[in-house]
Amino acid sequence: MNIKKLVIRYAFLSLILILIQGKNVFALGESEVRFNNLTLKDGLSQSTVNKIIQDNKGYMWFGTSDGLNKYNGHEFVIFRELVNDKKSINSSFISALIEYDNDNILVGTSKGISKINVITNEVSRMFEDEEGKSKLSNNNIWDILKHSDGTIWIATRKGLNIYNPKTGDMYQIFKDTEPKGLKSNVVTSLCEDKYGNVWVGTSEGLSVINTKTKEIQPINDILDNDNSAISNIYRDRDDNIWIVTDNHIMLVSSNYKDITYFDKELESFKISPDSVNAIYEDKYNNLWISTQNGLLEYNKENKKMHLFESRYYDDTSLVNDNVLTAYEDRSGLLWFGTYNGISLLNPKQPFKHYRREPDKENTISDNSMSGIYKDSDGMLWLGTNSAGLNKLNTMTGEVTNFYSNNSDENTLSSNVVWQICEADKDNLWVATQGGVNKINKKSGNVERLKYPDNMRERNKMDARNVFVDKDGLLWIGARGGLQSYDDKTGTFTDYSNVFKAVGIVENAVTSISQDEEGFLWITIGIDGGVVKFDKDKGVLKSYLNNSFDSNSLINNGVRCLEKDSKGNVWIGTEAGLSKLDPKTDKFTNYTVVNGLANNFIYGILIDEEDNLWISTNDGLSRFDQKTNKFINYTAMDGLQSNEFNGRSYFKSKDGEMFFGGINGVTAFYPKDVLKLSDNRNKSKVVIDEIKVNNKTYPYYGGTLSLKYNENNISIDFFLPDYLNTTKTTYEYKLEGVDEEWTFANKRNNANYATLDSGTYKVLIRARDNHGDLTPVTALDLKIAPPPWRTPTAYLIYFSSAVIVIFLMWSYVTALEKTVKKRAEQLKKEAKEKEKLYIEKEKLYKEAADLKDEMIKRQKFKNDYFVNLSHELRTPLNVILATVQLIKLKNKEDCLGKYQVEDYTNTLRNNADHLLKIINDIIDSSKIESGAYKLNIEKQDIVSLVEDTALSLKAYIEENNLDIIIDPEIEELDVECDKNEIERCVINLLSNAIKYTHGHGTIEVFIRECENETVEIAIKDTGVGISKEQQKIIFDRFVQADSISKKQYRSSGIGLTLVKSIIELHHGTIRVESELNKGSTFIITLPIRQEKSK
Repeated sequence: MNIKKLVIRYAFLSLILILIQGKNVFALGESEVRFNNLTLKDGLSQSTVNKIIQDNKGYMWFGTSDGLNKYNGHEFVIFRELVNDKKSINSSFISALIEYDNDNILVGTSKGISKINVITNEVSRMFEDEEGKSKLSNNNIWDILKHSDGTIWIATRKGLNIYNPKTGDMYQIFKDTEPKGLKSNVVTSLCEDKYGNVWVGTSEGLSVINTKTKEIQPINDILDNDNSAISNIYRDRDDNIWIVTDNHIMLVSSNYKDITYFDKELESFKISPDSVNAIYEDKYNNLWISTQNGLLEYNKENKKMHLFESRYYDDTSLVNDNVLTAYEDRSGLLWFGTYNGISLLNPKQPFKHYRREPDKENTISDNSMSGIYKDSDGMLWLGTNSAGLNKLNTMTGEVTNFYSNNSDENTLSSNVVWQICEADKDNLWVATQGGVNKINKKSGNVERLKYPDNMRERNKMDARNVFVDKDGLLWIGARGGLQSYDDKTGTFTDYSNVFKAVGIVENAVTSISQDEEGFLWITIGIDGGVVKFDKDKGVLKSYLNNSFDSNSLINNGVRCLEKDSKGNVWIGTEAGLSKLDPKTDKFTNYTVVNGLANNFIYGILIDEEDNLWISTNDGLSRFDQKTNKFINYTAMDGLQSNEFNGRSYFKSKDGEMFFGGINGVTAFYPKDVLKLSDNRNKSKVVIDEIKVNNKTYPYYGGTLSLKYNENNISIDFFLPDYLNTTKTTYEYKLEGVDEEWTFANKRNNANYATLDSGTYKVLIRARDNHGDLTPVTALDLKIAPPPWRTPTAYLIYFSSAVIVIFLMWSYVTALEKTVKKRAEQLKKEAKEKEKLYIEKEKLYKEAADLKDEMIKRQKFKNDYFVNLSHELRTPLNVILATVQLIKLKNKEDCLGKYQVEDYTNTLRNNADHLLKIINDIIDSSKIESGAYKLNIEKQDIVSLVEDTALSLKAYIEENNLDIIIDPEIEELDVECDKNEIERCVINLLSNAIKYTHGHGTIEVFIRECENETVEIAIKDTGVGISKEQQKIIFDRFVQADSISKKQYRSSGIGLTLVKSIIELHHGTIRVESELNKGSTFIITLPIRQEKSK
C-alpha cells in the first residue's frame, strides 16, 4: 500500500470522526461514573503506580516508583529493596509486572528482575549468578512479555533478551545484530500479534521479530520507515495493533495493511500523542487510553471517545489526570494507576449520576436534592434543599435554574424546593418552604399561589408535598397540616384539624397518595403514623404503632408509602419497613436484621416485577418479594452517596427510577441493575495465609497435611471482589464438627485450636456487598496421628508381638522337651512319694477331724451339763427350801393345815417339773439315737388341740391372760401320736404364757391346707423374738431374750423337743415374730403318714 492512499484514508476517517464526535459528546458521561480511589492513606507504598496485574490466586499487585504492593482488599503487603539482602526485590522502582506461572510473578525493576511466590511471598532474583552478576544485557527493565510459546521477552535500556525457562537459554538481540538488528538498543515496549510475532518498540522505531527464526521482518512502508520513539504497543481483542509514538497514535489492522490515525481525536481533547502512557481494552470492547491529561474511553462500536478527568471537588472522580497504566481484573473491574494513586472503576455501572459540576457554567445549582420529577416532555426537574429548582435536559445536558427573589413575585416562593408534580400538560406544581408555585414548563413563568389570610401562617405555607388526585384537585401536605386547592376556582380548603379529631397531634405531612377507590393515604412525620382519608368523611382509619402488638406499624415516624400490584401497602418509617395487608389490617415488619440496608427510610418505589427499591440513610435496598430477600447497593456501586433525602424519589412512566440524596441524583432502570446482578461474575473466597502453631504454612491447594502436634490453626482469607470490600462479610464452619456456620462479620479469619487427629474440611464463604453468598471454598485438612498411633507404629507393634511370641514359643518348646525328659524321671519318684504323702495327709486329716469332733463334743458336753445343771438346780433349790421351811415351821409348831397343803403343792409342782425335765432329756436322747417310737393313730386334730388348750385355760387366766381358740374347721382326722402332739401344744402354750405380759392374749388357730396338710398356730402378744434369735430358737438350751418382768428358767430343750417330735411326724415348725409385738409358732403336719402305710 502506498503512502498516498494511506494519507487519503487517514484524512477521510478523521473527518468522519470529527463530525460524529466532539469534546462534549458525553457532557454528562463523566458525572454518571464514579471512581473508587486507593491512595497513600489506604496503605499504598507510594503514589506513582506504574503497573498493575492480578495473579492467579486473586491478589492485586501494584508496581510503584517506591515499592511493590500486594493487595487483597483488606491490607497491603509491601516489597522494597533492602540493602545487601538478596531475598528482597532488585529495586523499589517497579517498571514491569507479569504472571510467570500459577504461583509466581515476575517483577521488572530499574535494577533487574525478581520472581515472587504469591503464596509464600518469597523473593528470588532472576538472571543473577552467585556473585550477583546479571545475565541480562541490561538491568534497567522497561517491559516484560510472556510469549504464547512460554518464552520470556525482556525489554531493557540496552537490548532485547529472550529467555527459555525450559532450557535456561538466553538469547539477546541488539541494534547491531546481524543480519538485521533492532532500530535501537533502547527497547521500550513489547507485544505479541496473532501470528506469534513480537512487535518491539524502541526509542527509534518499530521492529517485528519472527519468533521461530529470531529474524526481523518487514511490516509496511510507513511503519518500517518511521523512526519515531515508540512508548507503547498494544494488541486489542480484534487482533489489531495499537502503536503510540511521539507523534502519532495509530491502529494497525490485523492484516498489517491498514493504518488508522487517532491524532485528531486526541487533539479535540487537547491531548498530544507523546502524552499517551498506555492503552488497554476491557471485555466490553472499550479501549482505555491512559494519558498525562486524563483517561480517554474509546467505544470501538460507536466510535465515540470520552475524557475522564480529576475534579478537585469530587472525590469520586479520577484520582489524578496523569494516568500511567490500566488493567481489568477477573470480575471486570478496571484499575487505573496514576501519578497519585489508583482509581477503580466498574465500567458497567447501571446507575447514572446527576450532580453539580462547579467547573461548568451550565450545571445543577446544588447537590443536596429534595423533589424530583420527570415530566411528560422528558425534562427532569430537580428541587434542592437550598438552591432552588433545576430543569435538566438529559439528552443535551442543558440546565435551566429557577431561584427565589423576594422582590420578584414571578420567581419561586423559596429556594427550598420540597416536591414537584405535574398540574397539566403545560404546567407543574412546585412545593416550596414559602408556598406552592405553578410553573409553565415551556416558558418557565412562575406563579405564586395566593393563600387566604387564615392560612398565611408560616407552617401552613411551608408546603412539603403536592399531589393531584383523580378529579384534578391539588392536595398540599404542609408542615402545618393537610390542605387542598381547586385550581379552577382558586380556593383553598384547610384540613389541619381533621387529624386532631382522631387523636393525632402531629400535623407535618410527609407524603400523599391515592388508591383505586379514591381514598387518600397520608403519612405524617415524627409521631403521626398513617391515615386513610376521605375529603368528605375525613379520617376513615389511622394506623399507629402499638408496642404490645408485633403486628402493628413498626414506628409512628412515617416518611413514605407505596402500594404494590397485589394491594399491599408498603410504609417506610424512621425505624424500618412495614407491609400492611389491607384484608387483615396486620403488619409485617422488616429491619436491618432482615437485611435492610438501614432502618431510616426516605423513599420507596416499586418496579414492574413488584420489587421494592428503598432509599435509606446507608444505601439503596432492593427487596424481592418472591424470595423475601434484600440486596443492598452503596456508593461503591455508583450511587450518588450512601445517604439519601426525604421526598427525593420518583418513577417515570417508562420505569426509570430516580433517588436524590446529599450528592446529587441516582437514576437507573431496575431491569438494567437486575441484569447486571444476574450476569455478575461471582468470585470465590481465596485462602490468604495459614498459620499452624503461629507459624506461617504455605498452602498450594489440595489437602493440607499436618503433624499430630500441628493442631492450632489460623486461616486468613479474602474475597477478590474489590468493588466494595467494606461491605463484605464472611462465614465459615468445620464440616462434621460445626453444626452451624460461624458468622465472622468483616473479620476475614478463622481459628481452630487443639484439633484431634483426623481428616477435616473447612468451608468458607462470603456475602458480597450486594448481600449475595459466594460459592463455598473448601480447605481439606489432614492431621496425622501421633507416631505411636500411626500404621507404621501398629505394624511395629504387631511385628514385635509376633517376634516375642515366636521367641517365647521356641523357648517354651525347648523347655518342654527338657522338662518332659526330666518329668519322666521324676514321675516315678513322685508316684512313690505321692503315695506316702497321700497316706500321711489322710492320717493328718483324720486326726485333725477327730480332734475337732472331740473338741466340739467336749464343748457341747460342757454346755449341756452347765445348762442342765441350771435347769435341775432351780426345782431342787425350791424343794430344799420348802423342806427347810416346813422343818422350821414344824419346830416352831406353827405349821397350819393350809400351809402344809400349800407347801405340799409346791413340792409336788417342782418335783413334776423336775420329772418333766428328766423325761424331756430321756425322750430327746431317744429321738437323737433313733430309739424313740411314735404311736400313730387317727385322731381328730381339732378336738385334740382344743382339749389340750382348754386344759390350760385356768392356768392362763391365773396369769391375767386371755385365750382364744379359733379353728377354721370343725373336725379333721390326722394320723399322729396323740400324746406327743399334746406335749408339743402344751410346750408352745407354756412358752406363750411365760413371755406374755398380763392382760395379753394367746390365740390358737387350726386350718386345713391345700397340700393335704394341717396347720396349728399358737400366737401371743408377748415380748417377741429378735431376727437373730429366730434362727437359733430351736437349738438345745437356747432361751429367748425377754424384756418381761417375769423371770423364768426352762430346760432349754422344750422347743428342740417340739421340733424333733414334729419332724418325726414328717412335719415342720416355724416361728414368725417381731419384738414387743408377739410371736406366732406354726406347726404343719401331714394328714397321712407315708411310713404308716
